[in-house]
Amino acid sequence: MCSIYELSFLMISAAHGSDGEAGCFVEMAEDQQSYEIPGVSGGGKSGISIRRQKGHRDFDGEGMYDHALFKRAWTFQERLLAPRIIHFMKNESGLWTNDLPDGLLWMADEDAMRSEQYRAPNWSWASLVSGGITYPSYKDEGWEERRNFRSIIKESSVRILEAKCDLPVGGTDVTGAVAGGHIVLLGLLVEVTLEIVDDGEGVDLAGGDVEFSVSREGMTEYVRLDDPFGDELLETQSVHCLLVGRSWTDELCVLVLRREDEDVYKRVGHSICNWQLGDGGGFGKEFFEDKQPCVIRII
Repeated sequence: MCSIYELSFLMISAAHGSDGEAGCFVEMAEDQQSYEIPGVSGGGKSGISIRRQKGHRDFDGEGMYDHALFKRAWTFQERLLAPRIIHFMKNESGLWTNDLPDGLLWMADEDAMRSEQYRAPNWSWASLVSGGITYPSYKDEGWEERRNFRSIIKESSVRILEAKCDLPVGGTDVTGAVAGGHIVLLGLLVEVTLEIVDDGEGVDLAGGDVEFSVSREGMTEYVRLDDPFGDELLETQSVHCLLVGRSWTDELCVLVLRREDEDVYKRVGHSICNWQLGDGGGFGKEFFEDKQPCVIRII
């Protein structure tokens, strides 16, 4: 079987299905369907559609085992050996405007690579062509009460002003390929120095096992980069840290951004830091306290 999966390009998984007849698509549960509320505005009829907010991280943690496919031993090899998989699950996946601060906190696997040709904004995991992603999992005492929406952030430190994706010329499919996209937000931004961590035994760039840190004014914090080779981050350089928010377990959720133009940035990585300043001189909430919110565009 390994040769079959090795030569495959994409495996499609009907993760919710109990057998081969289930298909990829499911009828949404009644409590997840949208409902229209009619109204009157400006002398004419109008209306809005509403639905219950969904969590979009069921693939991470215990939620994945709610799907039939992950309970079967036979399909374990498929998840392990296939180069890439699309899972059709009971809920939707993606980055959503009302959940965007949480949605931006995806973490790329160590073997992740960005596409050489444009396919999505860097703030989206869709910009990666290999490797998987995960989301941080925080389980404090109140996690069971919040697991229905699986929020990462307890206190958001950014305000989303605009989120937009541009379709190709002549394109009409809003769920298809994009030609561009950006987020405009208000947040706290700090300039830092990015460098490779040298433990004294030398740095093996060829082996790919490289750690990175950012530092400023004697404070240093490890960061995880999305694609350090493809993003050309193998030399010491200036980057910026954006405070996204405070997690339920009192950690700072930070995006690492590289400046492309005035007030224009690209995502290159992330970091999870202690809320309180650590004994080792790492970042804490004090690191951002003297900064004034600024408006930036992430592409």
